[in-house]
Amino acid sequence: MTNTEKTYTNTATWGDSKSSQETTVTRTVKEISKGVEQNGSNLEYSLEINPAGKDLNPGADTLTLDDTLTIPNDVKAYLDLESIKLYRFDHSKDKHRGVIISPSLYKFKYDSKNHKIHVELQDRMPCVLVYTYTIVANKNGNYYISNNANLAGVFDTQYGDNFNINLSSASGSQSKVVLTKVDEDNSTKLLSDAGFSIEKREKVDGKWTWVWQDPKDVASTQAPTKEVTIDQDSQVKKNVLVTGSDKNKGKISFTKLSENALYRIKEVSAPEGYRLSDQYYYVIKKEKDGNITEDNLINNLDTDVKKEIDASQDQNKIKSKINFFESTGGSFYVSNKYARLTINKSWVDKDGNVITPTSNEVSLSLYRYKLLNENSTVNVKVNVTNLQYKNETFTLTKGSKIIAKITDINDLGTIKDENGINYGKTYVMGPFSSDTDVNISIENGGYSLKFESVAPSPILDKNNGEFVGNIKLLKDKNWIYSDDNLPSQDDKGNKYVYAVKETSIKGESMSDYKVIYMGNYIQAGTINVTNQETGDKKYTLPSTGGIGTKKYYLLGTLLSMLGVIYILMKLGKGGLFRKEDHS
Repeated sequence: MTNTEKTYTNTATWGDSKSSQETTVTRTVKEISKGVEQNGSNLEYSLEINPAGKDLNPGADTLTLDDTLTIPNDVKAYLDLESIKLYRFDHSKDKHRGVIISPSLYKFKYDSKNHKIHVELQDRMPCVLVYTYTIVANKNGNYYISNNANLAGVFDTQYGDNFNINLSSASGSQSKVVLTKVDEDNSTKLLSDAGFSIEKREKVDGKWTWVWQDPKDVASTQAPTKEVTIDQDSQVKKNVLVTGSDKNKGKISFTKLSENALYRIKEVSAPEGYRLSDQYYYVIKKEKDGNITEDNLINNLDTDVKKEIDASQDQNKIKSKINFFESTGGSFYVSNKYARLTINKSWVDKDGNVITPTSNEVSLSLYRYKLLNENSTVNVKVNVTNLQYKNETFTLTKGSKIIAKITDINDLGTIKDENGINYGKTYVMGPFSSDTDVNISIENGGYSLKFESVAPSPILDKNNGEFVGNIKLLKDKNWIYSDDNLPSQDDKGNKYVYAVKETSIKGESMSDYKVIYMGNYIQAGTINVTNQETGDKKYTLPSTGGIGTKKYYLLGTLLSMLGVIYILMKLGKGGLFRKEDHS
């Protein structure tokens, strides 16, 4: 927490007398704080981040926020990506929400499986992050839901409470299963025109198989579709659903899925500039008021499809790879990696409002660096009575950490290291710089134990940065530059990452702007370069042509002198030039 001081002066006047007293008030300001408002099945979270505008990450221009929602096993949570807003912190405004900050000044990623939000934003920028989760339960009741946020790896805030969730409050807005297509590096960027096939697992002539679903059988007849080539060898073309635009941007709504049936969905046509995903997404929408559990539904699957979903046929791993939905529906998210390198230019004032620059051209230099392939293998051995994992093996970039977490509020398990030290629900292991075996044990439960790895920043061979060339961003081309032909690796398999540096602004001074880079050092994707006014711009009249600035200064001085003479003459009538009366 930060202590801020402000001095207030109170002055009282009576007659010709004055009295002043100064009072210094010290106020404690938290680096991060959280609040939540419930509206039916929706929980709107509000995080006040660095309201004092302090430098929380010395040596860097950005800092990270990690925010994780924890829910009971019998509850689903769906983040509304369109609800995400970042406001400038303003103490005078309602809920401290000032102007909306330009999306070019931050990056937002969402891991829907772990309900984890990751935001990269500017250091020293006081702001308020707002987002909404829709909570869906299989029965009415009170559910304990907690939310933990960590800023810059140091400052934490947590909010947990019991929320009354009523099934009827969710049914109106969540009556369908919605696929949302997003950019892999920025979850707030919704992608249109991605085509998806959908198949249903059915028994045909006594044998289980996948059956192609026509769009009209699983979605509204008004849903957008297009014809794509499904089989390159036979050139078979079929009609598939595509993610929408406008108010349904990036979304496909499945409104006619059979209950308790297994579907698999696959991307067959990627948006322009994006890599096509080869992953299957499995979906089951459960029946209303049904007693069948998710484990029952998995047990009812045929052996072949279990092997397809997970080769080990492990029950918990299969469950983690299927998107289960209550009868009221919900959302799942499919991300795509941008295949080309794009440089995008934005301009904002000192408060983050979008502005139109006077310049029409900016120059940048493009560099590439080798991404060193240094990995380590970590084998985590788990001693637990109710085994979910016997052991897990991770191949990690050196410097990575592994987080073991008990994810269900009702799971009483706690995690101990090999020395018997109890770390409660969360244990962070690492960082790891070599091949390692780690032993942990679980007491009193552990059925909801999950692992995740956290990679460090890219390991770059910074001594061998290579100048690639100069780039010009032009106003008449919407300040965008793209390149599809940059090599992704050298002849030894070392991957390249790319970064840019702004060098000049045509017709303007670089000193008038702070240059903010979001996304530098990437293999492909979008680098956002934002010029933010410093507030120190000076505007000077031209010194040639017209009457020039010097004559303006002389004219101003002359007018000032005339004003003084006029005042003295007025005073002379009964003041400074008054004649004395000797009578």
